[in-house]
Amino acid sequence: MSIDTRKLQKAFTDISNHIYVNDGVLKDRVFVDIVRLIGTKMLMERNPTQKLLDLEYLDSLQILECDAWAQELLNYAIVSGVEENSNAKWNIKESSLYWAAKEISIFNFANFPADVKGEAFQTLVVNNLRGDRGEYFTPEPLVSTLCKITDLNESCRTIDPACGSGGFLYGAFRAGVSATNLFGSELSNDVGGAAQTRVQILGGIRDQVRIGDAFKSLEDLYGTFDRVLMNPPFGSRTKIENVGVLSNFELSTLRHGRLHDPQPLAPEILFLELAMKLLRPGGIVGTVIPDGVLQNSTSKFVRDWLLRNANLIAVISCPSVTFVPYGTGVKTSLIMLEKKSKSAKASKSYMAISKSVGYDPRGKTKYLNLMDENSNSDTLMDFKVDEDLTDIANEINSLNSNNNLKFGCLAEITSQSLRWDAEFYQKQDSDLLAAMDQGNYPLLSAVCDLVSQKLQRKNLNDVQQYIAIADVDSRTSQIVNIQNLELKDLPSRASYIARKGDVITALAGASTGTYKHASAIIKGEHDGVIVSSGFALLRPTIVNSHQLLGFLRSEYFLRQIFRLRTGHAIPAVGHNVLMDIRIPPLDDSLWKTWADDIKELDTRAENLFKFADSIRVNLDKS
Repeated sequence: MSIDTRKLQKAFTDISNHIYVNDGVLKDRVFVDIVRLIGTKMLMERNPTQKLLDLEYLDSLQILECDAWAQELLNYAIVSGVEENSNAKWNIKESSLYWAAKEISIFNFANFPADVKGEAFQTLVVNNLRGDRGEYFTPEPLVSTLCKITDLNESCRTIDPACGSGGFLYGAFRAGVSATNLFGSELSNDVGGAAQTRVQILGGIRDQVRIGDAFKSLEDLYGTFDRVLMNPPFGSRTKIENVGVLSNFELSTLRHGRLHDPQPLAPEILFLELAMKLLRPGGIVGTVIPDGVLQNSTSKFVRDWLLRNANLIAVISCPSVTFVPYGTGVKTSLIMLEKKSKSAKASKSYMAISKSVGYDPRGKTKYLNLMDENSNSDTLMDFKVDEDLTDIANEINSLNSNNNLKFGCLAEITSQSLRWDAEFYQKQDSDLLAAMDQGNYPLLSAVCDLVSQKLQRKNLNDVQQYIAIADVDSRTSQIVNIQNLELKDLPSRASYIARKGDVITALAGASTGTYKHASAIIKGEHDGVIVSSGFALLRPTIVNSHQLLGFLRSEYFLRQIFRLRTGHAIPAVGHNVLMDIRIPPLDDSLWKTWADDIKELDTRAENLFKFADSIRVNLDKS
């Protein structure tokens, strides 16, 4: 870091801290005023007749003149376009504004290189928006990764249509894009003003960032960009409902391959179509996207539409911790798409799972401890951030010359592909499924039925036995607890009546598909018990209960079911896909081994529970 960078960083930090402490104003409000001040100062440097931010002029001001000076300064910011809200007011006290103006007045921004100003401004953004206004802050590792894999260069016309404070624009600048080729759009006037000032600092002009609704204000720019980089707002609770906007987007009228009246859409879906509109043929979009768009069956029409208009180049699954420090636990991925052109050829898509993004849930940097392997000392020899996105990005960039993939794998994505998430295409799972296909392994539906008929509460007794997932011990596959509930207390998820010999297996919860996966046989004493909808209720037909339970505890089943999970907060597998899981051929000796193992497990578990009960009795007697 240069001395000039440190000077600017220190000045920006001192100003924000001073105002925050003395005025008691929220950091994001302080940030807005500092951005106004910086943007106005840079414009005034080009106009020598303006003295409002000259140190000599400021020193000559009397205390009673500060109010008038502050208003005159704001008027200039409004007239010059630094502030687009004609009714804006300063958020901080005039005395603090005056102090901040004097601190800034000693700098001539025109004399600082763009990268120095950009780095100092980035520090200001991180210190004031991080955490408090997380919706505007994309973690730097994601920004740098997308900028690396999208092959940016000086002449790439690049836009972020949901640019916030301009994090992606700064990332693109650092990756080599000229400041005159950076464009953005932001709905919020305050935050968009920060993006305008950032572009101005880097050497562009403020008009390259438009303040307003990206779905309405960018039509004249359609088909003019080489790259779109974005982290659009996402969430089903904030759907776009404006019919005037929706009617201009094909995805809002498309359902099940047929056209309908415009339907409300989650913003991240509409932004994907907007990105395609903005790109030239052959242009590339790199975006953060919630995993639901890649996984959910309800979003398949989006994936199919994208495949008709673009080639999927890469998907990188981000760790679940990625956005936790910024106020949300939504599981996300990075995806890269190339808009179709006459010269663009479809190829296999790169899929990778990032295991560490470089920080913990509090946002604190995580380091690897690199010791001297030739020494017995515990002395720390080096520091390296614990992250793998850099390696994944490098592997993507070398795909054409590197067939020996270490961090990811290649998958063929077509309209028949059920999902796009990287977890669905891991090599070890693909190899297992390929071997099963080649060996003509039958489906689970060949050996058991899925009980789908739900109970009728009007036919039930007043007190019922009920089993939830937590009532099954995954280690022993035993039902260890039966809840006796009055009919009125049965939860809404009480769904199926199980019979002796049925087998239940969990389809929801964090343990689904792991070694803690819950499965059990319904024994005679539990005949007629009601089970939760979190279970699949299986009724053996060709194999017996012990054989089926043995399969449900095997790697064959667990690896397939884990791959089929969707959702992050509460992972789940649909009943409809369970029966398509592959099983070994029925003449395979594994079935007998599994049955023998389960019988042995039953015996040992019964003896263990009897022993545990005897200890409790003995303790009670003592």
